[in-house]
Amino acid sequence: MHAEQIAQYFGELPSWWVSFFLAMLPVTELRGSIPWAITLGDMSWHQAFISSVLGNFVPALPLLVFMEQIVRIASRYTFTRKIVDFFLRRTRKRAKAVEKYGYLGLALFVGIPLPVTGMWTGALAAFMFGIPIRRALAGIALGLLMSATIVTSITMGVFELIF
Repeated sequence: MHAEQIAQYFGELPSWWVSFFLAMLPVTELRGSIPWAITLGDMSWHQAFISSVLGNFVPALPLLVFMEQIVRIASRYTFTRKIVDFFLRRTRKRAKAVEKYGYLGLALFVGIPLPVTGMWTGALAAFMFGIPIRRALAGIALGLLMSATIVTSITMGVFELIF
């Protein structure tokens, strides 16, 4: 499902809030919210940048604080255990930089806007590799700023070429 389709569920909310909420979702994060906000939400690049970074950062603290409980509870049931195991294996495989470089590796992991390298997977990687919450938040924040800069630049470049 694309950001445009998901945005329709937000009805008549102002674009700033739609961008904010799109960025909170693990399927879109800011990689989907920034292009939506600039191209379809009729927002300036700096409004899109700010609302998307803030929206993507909001779930970080609760995820980091409760990740152990989430994983433990989800591992109790066969269906959710398979999902948790899948994400743990995939994250461990893709997050070698986090394991090696700690919160700076986490910043790079979150900061490169590729599929499954956003804040949600970054929070899981921080939990898996035992990065303290404060350092994980710093790494995630730095990574979100890097990723938002890249996505905004690409979106503006592509948008300028087309229009």
